[in-house]
Amino acid sequence: MRKFLVVSTVILVSVIALLGYALFSDSPTNSRPPKPVASPAASVDAGLESYYTQTLEWSECNGQFECTVFAAPIDYAIQKMATLVFQL
Repeated sequence: MRKFLVVSTVILVSVIALLGYALFSDSPTNSRPPKPVASPAASVDAGLESYYTQTLEWSECNGQFECTVFAAPIDYAIQKMATLVFQL
């Protein structure tokens, strides 16, 4: 009888411990992803709007790659300088 009582107590304590861990742990199964936070809009210097509003259009090239073209100023501080065109 005493052995049965000890085994029953150990099982009961184990079940309570597992339930407590499952309910109160920060495991990935119980945690929710953080809510996204809106970032403040970045200000764009006059004359640079065309660089920031480019839409990249990807297309197949060389049979096994996807490529696009975009432009960037050589020096953001000197906006009247030439523009680099990248082909990726």
